[in-house]
Amino acid sequence: MFAFVLGNAWISATIPMITAGAIFAILSYFWEFVESSIALPIALQEWSSLGEIRDRLNRKCGGDPWLY
Repeated sequence: MFAFVLGNAWISATIPMITAGAIFAILSYFWEFVESSIALPIALQEWSSLGEIRDRLNRKCGGDPWLY
């Protein structure tokens, strides 16, 4: 992923008439993308865990939502 950011930096730096602010904006955007792609598996694992807990509670209570 870091190579992806460096590649984008290289490509954006070779664009004629580009400003430092534009390069910073491009790098910031792609760095946010990298951070979110790292956090995605953690979020999916938490979501799955909550679903398993919900299923266990439903089995324990007989599926009646008013019992808990």
